[in-house]
Amino acid sequence: MTELGSHELATRTRRREVETATPSPLARIPVLRTLAKAADRESRIRRFFRDIRSELRKVTWPTRDQVTHLTIVVCIASGIVGALLGGIDFAFGLLFRYLLGRG
Repeated sequence: MTELGSHELATRTRRREVETATPSPLARIPVLRTLAKAADRESRIRRFFRDIRSELRKVTWPTRDQVTHLTIVVCIASGIVGALLGGIDFAFGLLFRYLLGRG
């Protein structure tokens, strides 16, 4: 058993072998190969959007009342944090004016 250096061990990854079908004689024609690639890209794009739609159907969306309630909670919490930070800023401003002899 050989020992790998830390760099070799960190960079070693497992790769999945992609099965490739043997191309048909028609696929060897450049124009047909380009059309096949374009169709494959289109099917990938369609699959991507189909997957997005299926995932969005699984989401449990909040009700209007929940959204309203949580928006109010966020606004109140933001106001409290803002007032707290504003008060701390004001207190430090007074402290520095006092320390610098300008107050």
